[in-house]
Amino acid sequence: MRLIAAAVLVAGGVGLGSVGDAAAQQPPQCFDKGLLQFVDCPQPAPPPPAPIFAPPETRYNWSGAYVGAHLGYADLRTGGGYDLDEIDGLQGRSIDAQGIAYGGQVGYLEQFGDFVAGVEIDASLADADDDVGPIRPAIDAQTLGAAADSFGSIRARLGYAVDTAVPLMPYLTAGVGLVDYEANINDVTDIFSFDSEEFAVGGVLGGGLETAITDNITLRGEGLLYLIGDEYAFIEPGSAQADGFTVEDLWTARAAINWKF
Repeated sequence: MRLIAAAVLVAGGVGLGSVGDAAAQQPPQCFDKGLLQFVDCPQPAPPPPAPIFAPPETRYNWSGAYVGAHLGYADLRTGGGYDLDEIDGLQGRSIDAQGIAYGGQVGYLEQFGDFVAGVEIDASLADADDDVGPIRPAIDAQTLGAAADSFGSIRARLGYAVDTAVPLMPYLTAGVGLVDYEANINDVTDIFSFDSEEFAVGGVLGGGLETAITDNITLRGEGLLYLIGDEYAFIEPGSAQADGFTVEDLWTARAAINWKF
């Protein structure tokens, strides 16, 4: 009897365990009041996807107005001098007036994708002078001299924005320039010594490379060529004889700092 009872209990336990395992594998049941019966419980909706945020814009923007200062070098160059009486030996000799130049600039840039365009006005003071003397000293031997006093321009700028660790913008520039220069004739007798202030207008071409060191401060190096083509001649009083030269161009190379706002 005891063996039979033990067998019944073991069989019952196995049966209950099987039923429990089967029940555990069944989906949870919920009572539907409309249908008056148990049905599978609805599954919860999946959570909404996490929002996707675009990374912040890190590209440097060159757009804006700016004002700044520059310091550099200027070289006023003339063509061969002419000496109609050929006494002073100035024929074919040129003047190369070199010196320091400094000034300021103001402008505006607008960025269009990778390209940057704008306009700039600049003005410089210069301390650049030179003269040439006679090869054959004579009683009326004269020297020709020239000096660049100031110059300025209004120019268009076109650049290309380069995305690097430090923003860079190589650019080209062109416009109209004005050069204020002095021309002088110095005679050993001081009879025909003469000084004249002259103004020459011409085209300006150049280019440079600019970099941003902060959001508002940029540094750049640039070179400009003023194409002048102005002629200066001194006519001796009471004579048709003339000494003079042709101002061909002015070259300037400079470093500049700008504050953008």
